[in-house]
Amino acid sequence: MANNNLRQTILSRQVLKGVLIALGVLVLWWYLAPRFSGDIAVSGVAFALWGVAVYWYGLIIALAILIGYELIVRPALVRQKVDENKFSTYVLLLVLCSLLGARIGFVLQNLSYYGDHWREILALWYGGLSIHGAIAGGVLWTWYYAKKLKLDLLTFLDIISPALAFGLMMGRFGNFFNQELIGRPANVPWKMYVSPDLRPPAIASSEFFHPAFLYESILDLVVLIVLLQLARRQPRNGFVFFAFIGLYSIARFIVEFYRYSESYVIAGLTLAQIVSIVLLAVSIVFFALLRQRVPRPAKPKLVHNIS
Repeated sequence: MANNNLRQTILSRQVLKGVLIALGVLVLWWYLAPRFSGDIAVSGVAFALWGVAVYWYGLIIALAILIGYELIVRPALVRQKVDENKFSTYVLLLVLCSLLGARIGFVLQNLSYYGDHWREILALWYGGLSIHGAIAGGVLWTWYYAKKLKLDLLTFLDIISPALAFGLMMGRFGNFFNQELIGRPANVPWKMYVSPDLRPPAIASSEFFHPAFLYESILDLVVLIVLLQLARRQPRNGFVFFAFIGLYSIARFIVEFYRYSESYVIAGLTLAQIVSIVLLAVSIVFFALLRQRVPRPAKPKLVHNIS
């Protein structure tokens, strides 16, 4: 009887999750559809407060940090038995270092523009962040902080990895409101309209494009779900972090085929794709080394019954 009740409870929760996900998808499409068709203009400004414009990009990042910490990081701290007081200081500066790394990475990729518009280098409210730069900045700060307090680096990276995936998933909607990082011209049913003043000159004659931001956001959601499942199993230190690096690299590599880019580096691949290949290789090497360190279970000995 107890097992039947448990199964019914689990089934009910799964049905409820399925219904909530379906409703979420419908609400999201209800909101996006008229904006994708161009019937409703998209603006980067969410609202004005005492005459000061508050941009969607910054608002979404702030919400992602708060929600990610409360719903993802804090439970992980309890699970890993990490002192939250030490971690709170780390998280605050982690956000700043990640933003700094993200901005530096983006500026370095667009030196030709910022050489003539150097005053916009610190204008984060206009958007323009490099995800790989954010990861690099966050990892460097994590390494420094863990070394300073003599804490395990991989444990810290495991804790923040699902939150990073959540932040990436949310942050792509900031790109949508800024109408930046658009996809290639497309004629698919879910194509996205981009206003003429925001289209790259080479494809200014096209009106509709792949919603590359949505593709990556969906893939980031898949990465997040996988990481949360892995984290609950409490694998060896570093497993969740390198799973994040590998899975996100795959997602980014795929999405790059749909994003519009004027620069290609090697064999038709973008810089982001090449970096993704390198990071995926690093994660594979880690898992190979981890497998060598984990002893294989001993084979059971054959027992001969003597009658």
